[in-house]
Amino acid sequence: MKIDSAFLDTETLIRAAESEDEVGTVLRMHLVLDNILDAFLREKITEAMRPYIKIPKYFGQKIPLVTAFGMPIPFVRALRVVNTIRNELAHNTKVLSMDHLSKLAQQVNLLSEIDPSVKPLNKRYIELPVARPGERITYGCGDLRLDFVIAAMAIIHAMVPWLAKQ
Repeated sequence: MKIDSAFLDTETLIRAAESEDEVGTVLRMHLVLDNILDAFLREKITEAMRPYIKIPKYFGQKIPLVTAFGMPIPFVRALRVVNTIRNELAHNTKVLSMDHLSKLAQQVNLLSEIDPSVKPLNKRYIELPVARPGERITYGCGDLRLDFVIAAMAIIHAMVPWLAKQ
């Protein structure tokens, strides 16, 4: 599968990380993951299948389809948690909770089932060159928004090599 800028929207990733708005951060990271699912489905749905299989509009509807097309279950589990968090923030709670992050962290840490070289979240960090230049922010630092960004980026980081082999 070809990995290019249309596939991975780095501008949206940067805006998600640099934003102070939790809902905006979650929605932007969700959008990037949604674009990845779309690209995967476009690759898997052949010309002969197109009259019968349409790419669903909603993220939650794409999850069973990407599963059927062979996306590894550890990715699917993590993506499902991201979608649940997105839906809860967009429609209900409006704030990230420790419960959200612990469920996500559990699934992200299980990505090592696909690739043993995937580092656990407690060994990951992010740097924000505009908002906090020169600072290395580790997962679990107390900023749930940044923990979400680190976890979502860990999913992307694990998915891209797998997708490139498809």
